[in-house]
Amino acid sequence: MVSEIRGKLNGTVLARNRYSAYARTKVIPRNPKTPAQQQNRTIFSKLSKEWRNILQVERNAWNLAVNDFLRTNIFGDTYKPSGFNLFMRINLNRFNIGYHVLTKPPKPTVINSIRIIKIKIDAASNNLIAIIESNTTINHYPIVYVTRPLSPGINFVKSELRMIKFTYSPISSPPNRYILNLGTQYKDKFGNLSNFIGQTLFFKVIPIDILTGLNGIPKQEKVIIQ
Repeated sequence: MVSEIRGKLNGTVLARNRYSAYARTKVIPRNPKTPAQQQNRTIFSKLSKEWRNILQVERNAWNLAVNDFLRTNIFGDTYKPSGFNLFMRINLNRFNIGYHVLTKPPKPTVINSIRIIKIKIDAASNNLIAIIESNTTINHYPIVYVTRPLSPGINFVKSELRMIKFTYSPISSPPNRYILNLGTQYKDKFGNLSNFIGQTLFFKVIPIDILTGLNGIPKQEKVIIQ
């Protein structure tokens, strides 16, 4: 009688991922107050203060700009973010790529589509690189997420992805490619890759338009540590 159901029912959460519908027990997330969590809260607090400090005419502009940034929820329904949410999303992206806060909303723009050409892991030398290709001349800077080493059978990893730093090197030939070197940063965050041979990690990259702070379509890959 019911083909699909989502939401919360008493102590159960009903949802769907790309594999199937599922039900799980509703739990209250623990709050370990890790350094990463504390840093994220500091960033959100800083951006919230920036929103309060901009002029009312600028806040009005953000509230009007949401009409250009309609989004779709998990049910396929179109909705508009609030001006505050749009301000936070764009400026969080800009913060993460090292750019200053935008006080005026940008116009929608075409953002590079990307593909992951190769992810190479040499666990013995703790080397982890990714080669990314853009469809046109590169006008973005990436944000990168990785997971800790995981069992090969795990595929649902949304909650496992963590932002990671990297070194960036453009490739002159062929054009519109660059290399992300993450080996040192991965070791600092999760330990030596040589300790996890045979396990897997997931790699996700999101292109962020440098001028506007708008994000493009993310790409994600699964790779075996070897």
